[in-house]
Amino acid sequence: MIHTRNLFMASSAIALACTMPFHATAQSEPAAAQSFGIEEIMVTAEKRSASLQDTSIAISAFDQSALDRAGVSDIEGLTVKVPSLHLSSPQGVVWLSMRGVGNVNTTAGGDNGVAFHYDGVYMGFATAALVNMWDVERVEILRGPQGTLYGRNATGGTINVIAAKPEDEFSGKADLTLGNYNLFQARGVLNIPMGPVRSRFSFVGTHRDGYQENLLANQPDADDQEEWMARAQFAFDPADNIDVLLSFVGARNNDLSNAPVRVGDRYPAMMFDLSAAGPTSPPFSDRYTAEGVLPKPTDPRQVRKDHLDQTQNHTYGVTGTVNWDIDNVTWKTIAAYYDVRRSNSSDWDASEADIMILNDRDDVEQFSLETQLLSNDGGDFEWIIGASYFDMDDRRVNEIQTLFDPVGWGFDADFNAKSYAIFGQATYHVTDQVRVTAGGRFSHDKKEFYTVKNDVGTPKEGGLKDSWSEPTGRLSIDWSPTDDNMVYASVSRGYKAGGMNLNSTGEEPAVDPETVLSFEVGSKNMLFDRRLRLNLTAFWSDYKDLQLSRWSPNNPAPIIENAAKATIWGLEAEASVYVTDNFRLDGTAGYINAEFDDFNSLDPSNPGAGLQDLAGLKLINTPSWTLNMAADYSIPTDYGTWSLRGDWSYRSRVYFTSFNVDQHSQSGYHKLDARVIYESADQDWSIEGYVQNITNKDVLSTLLVLPAPFGSDVPLGLYAPPRTYGLRIGVSF
Repeated sequence: MIHTRNLFMASSAIALACTMPFHATAQSEPAAAQSFGIEEIMVTAEKRSASLQDTSIAISAFDQSALDRAGVSDIEGLTVKVPSLHLSSPQGVVWLSMRGVGNVNTTAGGDNGVAFHYDGVYMGFATAALVNMWDVERVEILRGPQGTLYGRNATGGTINVIAAKPEDEFSGKADLTLGNYNLFQARGVLNIPMGPVRSRFSFVGTHRDGYQENLLANQPDADDQEEWMARAQFAFDPADNIDVLLSFVGARNNDLSNAPVRVGDRYPAMMFDLSAAGPTSPPFSDRYTAEGVLPKPTDPRQVRKDHLDQTQNHTYGVTGTVNWDIDNVTWKTIAAYYDVRRSNSSDWDASEADIMILNDRDDVEQFSLETQLLSNDGGDFEWIIGASYFDMDDRRVNEIQTLFDPVGWGFDADFNAKSYAIFGQATYHVTDQVRVTAGGRFSHDKKEFYTVKNDVGTPKEGGLKDSWSEPTGRLSIDWSPTDDNMVYASVSRGYKAGGMNLNSTGEEPAVDPETVLSFEVGSKNMLFDRRLRLNLTAFWSDYKDLQLSRWSPNNPAPIIENAAKATIWGLEAEASVYVTDNFRLDGTAGYINAEFDDFNSLDPSNPGAGLQDLAGLKLINTPSWTLNMAADYSIPTDYGTWSLRGDWSYRSRVYFTSFNVDQHSQSGYHKLDARVIYESADQDWSIEGYVQNITNKDVLSTLLVLPAPFGSDVPLGLYAPPRTYGLRIGVSF
């Protein structure tokens, strides 16, 4: 623990030092001397509008322009732009991890440790996080526990996507993108004032052929993309002090995506090699024992599959938001209903042999209601109190068909989750330079099965319910020696609700809550006449009952269990600098040390070894280093502006299992992107050419080690996109 204390003392000293030398400099330079500078970013991280630099939380924020210039269209694209963030999307669901903590349960029985919000609405099912990020006002990524204002299931952090709102004037924009793999994407926005009602309509549709080539005759390529997203918003003011916003959103994809491959140069021995099978092995058909199968393709982008890897997701929702200013108080209410459907079918032997197929489906409905009272008098004492309610139903169907078991295995479960919470936070300006913030939340969660049917063909009725109550909170102090510099320190407690193993065939299905106590110090600075923004953070987190996944030889699906304890600490830096009026650099860096303090688990690839002591090993999906650098050079002319941009990122080795086996990991890698943009002088049209993953690096985004006899010696994996390039033409009016 001594090294951790030293880390925080050193980090605090560095953060303080960053403010002191520039105090006099900032005062001595007149404002008129500033010919250019870093733009101010407004965020609603604390549920009221404030400058990012004045908010004592580690935040990354991007508006639509920043997303477009970086080539980011969804949450997955943000992983190389944000320190300590990792994401993958196996089988059409999202696995988010931030500062070493995330999601390992892909069913509704578990929750993500990184909460996802869309226009202030908590999305309870991970599929919803895959929605395309188009026509957004900004995306905010808050790192670290957010247990006060965002509540349960934000132990690692929270991601907020805020859509652009209807405006008073008629306007619009559209663009068309063509690229390799027959990419065709159309996007559009139309803002239409209609008397007292302001309306805004957004649409994006994408078609792309598959990255994965199927060498088997008469079989289509996989890992393609067929999706669309549409949003309609209507805003009106029934009174001078009341504004109402109604939002309707729909998103759908129907493609052959999330197509797993067997990682390595061979297929699993137990599934294909009769000589490796013992006398108790399940019988193979004559076709496979006599003829075997063709050699496995050496190119990870090539397969021979006899079954389509098909994913169908849809998300439809409606949200109503009302703001009512009453004297010095604003009363805000957000009510939302979402219908989320997901179905997935995967060839888990990943070959031309008819050996193992996974089919699963979720039909989810959620309703949420949150009401807030916020002070708005701009005084020295700012406060917010509120209450929230969340209710989600899921019909989960899961089936695994194997050559070993003609009947198959699976379950059909009706699941419900309810959550209630009250919360409050207050900030007091002790002086013009010092603020103290304190907040707390009390959450009550309840989960239950209505029915459970295990073992396909032999239904068994059953039921289970459990509930948990937990207080969370935050205390922070910040000091702003100048208008452009701030240092802060905070302590916060986070909580992820308990869960249930919907995939279990008999092992204990209930999982205890996960809790974290986290300390953070940081510094936010605008330097050199606001030409440089430099934000630094150091954190230390103590996790208890960490929820993790493991595979059991007796269960063909993963089981969620509680690790005893883990300690995570790290450093993060974000910087933006104008080297000249036309040359800007943006960079991020994150270092994490995330290790188990006490955890014993069974390795499915080596079940004979029994329980193994994993103390001192690294947490999954947590690269020690995440680095990113972007260079943007603009060349203004009389006819328009040319922009040249390059993005470089690096992520160190990521382990996909808690046993830290190198063959079950993605080694460190670099990624390079480049784009050239021309924008007309009147900014009415633009044209852009881009190349992403220039070196065509094959990178594993997900890896699953299955238990015997499903191929523990050769894991399943999903790969991030290969080299892609294209041309985009856009207009605005």
